[in-house]
Amino acid sequence: MDDLSEMTTRNAELAEHRLQNEYKAKLNPGGEVIPDPMSLTSGWKCEKDGLASWPSVYITDIVEYFECGWVKEVHMHDISVTSDKCIMKAKVTL
Repeated sequence: MDDLSEMTTRNAELAEHRLQNEYKAKLNPGGEVIPDPMSLTSGWKCEKDGLASWPSVYITDIVEYFECGWVKEVHMHDISVTSDKCIMKAKVTL
């Protein structure tokens, strides 16, 4: 392997490591550890069942996404019974 190829590989490894650390930091808001949303396979509430538990959101912040048809069903996951945080995900189309 030549020097340029080794340097490119090393830069890619450093960038991946930095991104992994940033992602892990986002799973630790204010010192509270939350589960990785990508690994949660159960506990998701559909929009109908979870809407009453959604965090306060101004409708003007999200209405454009719904009106344009990009956002479909929204799901939410309670992190735990003691957490004031939740995880939300949506099916999105372009």
